[in-house]
Amino acid sequence: MLFRSVAALGDKFQGEMTWMGTSLGTVIGPKEENWDLILVVTYASPDEFFAAVSTPEYQAVAPARDAAVADSRLVMMQQG
Repeated sequence: MLFRSVAALGDKFQGEMTWMGTSLGTVIGPKEENWDLILVVTYASPDEFFAAVSTPEYQAVAPARDAAVADSRLVMMQQG
């Protein structure tokens, strides 16, 4: 349910999951950080991203996301 709820927001706000996979280990960084799942979601613009995470729909599923993982990162990047 959580994944489908967040994926639906991507459709509404010009977002697309462009990569999903597992970590094989940390090469540079703290060795104790072992990520089991990594998602890359691409939005058309920073405004689209902020619009998506500011919606009541996203805010409603955020606690479930937080409860489902021991740790997470939300990092905004720009290609180029």
